[in-house]
Amino acid sequence: MKKIKWHYVLTIDIPGMGAATASQTIDLFPGASREHLYRAVKENMLRTMAAEHELSLDQIPKPLTLFWSAEPDCLDATAPSGDGQEQPRG
Repeated sequence: MKKIKWHYVLTIDIPGMGAATASQTIDLFPGASREHLYRAVKENMLRTMAAEHELSLDQIPKPLTLFWSAEPDCLDATAPSGDGQEQPRG
């Protein structure tokens, strides 16, 4: 089964620690859920911030999600736009 490349952006704010943003691509099998991706990315960010502050994961305050997006990582300049007109190229 062929994997599909996705691009995601997650920005969280951890009270007393600040904000962090992750923006990367990941290959997922068709049928993978956005929820699974969101939780995995958020947990990875929390683990990283905990390590940077020499804290355990359970010592990190509950984060507030400021922004979340996950979209297929492909641009098709020849695909029609919603109004039936061809999208601009370049």
